[in-house]
Amino acid sequence: MWPYFGEGGWNSPMRNETFGQALKELLEELNLGKSPSAWYAEKTGADKRSLEKSFRGVTLMGEKNWAQLVQALRRNFSSMPGLDERLRQLKQLLVRDREAKRWNIPVDKMHGNRVQALETSDPEDDSRSILSAPTGHERTYRLTEYDPEEDAESRKLWDTLTSTSLHQALQDKEWAWASEWFPSGKAVSNFPLRYQNSRRRYDKLLDPIACAALDDWCARTPSSKQLRKEPWGSQVRLVGAAFNHSNYRNEIDLSPTKFLYYAGIHQNLWRREYRGLRLHSFRNALTGIDSGTNLILPSTFSVHMAVVSSDGKALLRRRRAGTPIYPLAWEAGIGEFMHGPIRIKYPHFTDSGKPSLPKFLRHTVQEELNYSGARSQDFRIYGIAAEYRTLAPKLIVVYTSDIPIKELMRGARESRDAALNVRTVDLSIDGITQLFRDARYPTWGPTSKLVLLLALMQHSKGEEPKEVVRRVKMRMHQR
Repeated sequence: MWPYFGEGGWNSPMRNETFGQALKELLEELNLGKSPSAWYAEKTGADKRSLEKSFRGVTLMGEKNWAQLVQALRRNFSSMPGLDERLRQLKQLLVRDREAKRWNIPVDKMHGNRVQALETSDPEDDSRSILSAPTGHERTYRLTEYDPEEDAESRKLWDTLTSTSLHQALQDKEWAWASEWFPSGKAVSNFPLRYQNSRRRYDKLLDPIACAALDDWCARTPSSKQLRKEPWGSQVRLVGAAFNHSNYRNEIDLSPTKFLYYAGIHQNLWRREYRGLRLHSFRNALTGIDSGTNLILPSTFSVHMAVVSSDGKALLRRRRAGTPIYPLAWEAGIGEFMHGPIRIKYPHFTDSGKPSLPKFLRHTVQEELNYSGARSQDFRIYGIAAEYRTLAPKLIVVYTSDIPIKELMRGARESRDAALNVRTVDLSIDGITQLFRDARYPTWGPTSKLVLLLALMQHSKGEEPKEVVRRVKMRMHQR
């Protein structure tokens, strides 16, 4: 079920926020020398109020004003790297918002329609945009608002994996457990990491279909040349996870990789040209971790961590518009890829070259929140979940901080990779269920609702986790 937009629907002032926020972010990045609206009026001769209304989501920019803005940006910032790509992305958002407004439905409820993605490099050409009338059929999950559903076998598997009580309570099928999960969470000490430096290097295991997809992406992506130069071990990939009956611990096996494979494969797996690889790897991505099968996809080891303050608040951050995937989506907490043994700043390996989960989690907090006081006992591990769009695995963690939310928010705003917005929510049943219905939060990262519910289950004193899930489910089904 998609986010509840409130009774205002498209009468809400947030109805066109996606395009407006993305446009505002781009213009604020440029050295305009004056306010964006004043610069726009000077360079195009148009009324500056039209741009200000676009920023606020009151109206959508018309074709003429958009063409004038594109010409002005190209004329004045032609040397800006990636400008045409940013304009192309903005045009896609603008077309999508226009089509949603045309059918009087919120942008994030367009999954019942079929919109052909713009694949032209010309940001002014929207002639390939196609939208059919809404059918009234609502899927509970989607690949994208543009593409058709999975094949029958993959859809059946996903429906099976997303039929748990957590999915039902959240009305959310954007994630699935890709390994055994732990309803009460486990301490970090229960998860030793084992690193195999050479035997399982991903380039030696690369499936022919995945190799073809990667080569095609590299041929079309100039930045791939730099990514290829990264040394092996700059990041690590998940090889498998299994319970060791001799020491009663859940061991996680890792091997070296580099960001190239995540960027070239996982990050694009939802695109049409990757459909063959997606079909080929779908079951393997969701069942291969526990079964010990060689994973076809890069499976870069990363964490999604809910952040709970000492005063009972959960941290929310909003992704920037320029991110390659999930732009402008809200995230609960923080995320990070594990650094390999060669990394110097924020190391996740020990001096002796061993991977360390405590270091990984503590340094994620330090890097993302500017706080170095996190302790190993502050973290609880709940399992490994896979995102629907990318099939990428994420280690699901809840971090309970010993500092209040104001300090965590300040650290989040001052971090090297600061989010577009930082907000909080009361960690209570009322707090998170109202949050998921709030029109100010139209889209969510795929595992964000999950980590918030797990954090709530962990911190609901005197209530069994099953009872918390039952109450959330009851509240979410109320209208």
